[in-house]
Amino acid sequence: MNDRSGALRFAAAAAFSASLIAADLGLNLFDSLRGPMSIALSPFRFAGALPAQASDAARDYFRGRAGLLEEKRELEEKLLEQSVRISSLDFFVERNAELRALLALKERAPGEWIAADVRRETTQLQQDRVHLDRGVNGGVLPGMTVVDERGVVGQVVRADADNSAVNLLSNTRQWIAARVRRTGQLAIVRGSGGAMEIYAMPGDSDLRPGDELIAEGGVFPEGYPVGEVAEVSRGVRYLSATVRPASDFYGRRSLLIYAAQSPKEEAQ
Repeated sequence: MNDRSGALRFAAAAAFSASLIAADLGLNLFDSLRGPMSIALSPFRFAGALPAQASDAARDYFRGRAGLLEEKRELEEKLLEQSVRISSLDFFVERNAELRALLALKERAPGEWIAADVRRETTQLQQDRVHLDRGVNGGVLPGMTVVDERGVVGQVVRADADNSAVNLLSNTRQWIAARVRRTGQLAIVRGSGGAMEIYAMPGDSDLRPGDELIAEGGVFPEGYPVGEVAEVSRGVRYLSATVRPASDFYGRRSLLIYAAQSPKEEAQ
């Protein structure tokens, strides 16, 4: 009974709807109602569209933010890469200038010159000693002089097959015979740990701050800079003086090892 009643109501509603559609199509009965109804229903349509619009806006926002973050990351990577390239370029420019200056030394003194790099992993600056990557296999022997473009650095004290140890002039066990360029007076210079000092020079010697000391010769290249007198203190018999090294011992990457010519080689 209930099913039959429902079917009759549905049929009646369908017939009524069909008659309204036919009347509207044929007689345009509802044209005057469409405008007001559309205005009345606009808020409901707007409210119904809000969830979809909010979802699209949120999706676009997060998609745009993710894109911006990715773009930011790519830019940071490019900036880092460029920074590394610039730093590398600066390193090679500095290294090239350093090597050019070292090669120019060969014109200043006759003899054999051997290029060597500082082995930083074994550097012992706290002991005023450095290690080089050339040894006996590369022609390096104990007693040879080590220099850079500014002056005498030190002396080889040990040579193994492929590396060597160098006492800097500031090492307390290192000595060098030098002359005062201005007066020609002989001076014995020894290391004092981080610096140098003149040893046992007569107290009445003509020595002044600013005087340049140059190598006397022998195993050291004659006339090559050793250091500059910083302070002079005179005693009754002897004077004492501190000396600033001509070479910057620290921060070097490459050095030259000097082997003086023997008298027989010079004669030839």
